[in-house]
Amino acid sequence: MDDPGMSGTAAGAAPAGEGPSLLQRMVGVFVSPARAFSGRIPPRAWILPLILLSLFQTGESFLLRDLTVERMKERLVQTDLPEEARQKALEGLEQQGSGPMQVVLSVVGGGIWIFLMAMLLPALFYWLGANFVCGGSARYWVVTSVVGLSNLILLLRSVLTVPLKLSRNSLEVFTSLALLPAGEPGSKLQNALNAVDLFEIWIAAVAAVGLALAAGIRRGQAMTVVFVVWGLWVVLRMGMAFALTDTMWGALLGF
Repeated sequence: MDDPGMSGTAAGAAPAGEGPSLLQRMVGVFVSPARAFSGRIPPRAWILPLILLSLFQTGESFLLRDLTVERMKERLVQTDLPEEARQKALEGLEQQGSGPMQVVLSVVGGGIWIFLMAMLLPALFYWLGANFVCGGSARYWVVTSVVGLSNLILLLRSVLTVPLKLSRNSLEVFTSLALLPAGEPGSKLQNALNAVDLFEIWIAAVAAVGLALAAGIRRGQAMTVVFVVWGLWVVLRMGMAFALTDTMWGALLGF
């Protein structure tokens, strides 16, 4: 983006300067997205969110490990796998370690997955849409920072849901359309409805505000770009839910 002041004016925000500090941006994502993305958005502002998301994901995985393994076992038993293959899969789950090396691998592996799937890939589609469809002037790494900062909302989801899962001794705590009384627990329909998550809608709305400022386009245009990409992702996840539920891969992937 060549002129941050132009992008702020185009999206209805105050003229750009250096803008808020990184900490102020991180807090602002939750309370005032327009303020969070005002001024010159640092192209490396995604790094700290990536670290925090990786650490939180690892902590959540550790806290919910026993519940996750038990659910995977239950789902594997329900599949139509041959008995020998089912037993090998169950033995593999039992042998999963939880030592220091496993924690390190979890942080690194989780960080790579978040970086690729939750930051780089969405940012690429947003950047393409904003620049080549809407005529914006966003820089790719600035858009990546917008996506990374917006994803901090996932931390709030973890803070709210993990204690509930532990207290109920169940992973069946939803922030999605799976809350609706439709489908049996673990059914294809429930897994498909779980793709429409309320926190992810919030993230998309916040990212759209940031994209409008970063690219110098109207907020309605940014909303269209972001929610089209999000909608396609939801459709893909729903398709995977219907295709993989009650299969070995579905059990391992959480469907």
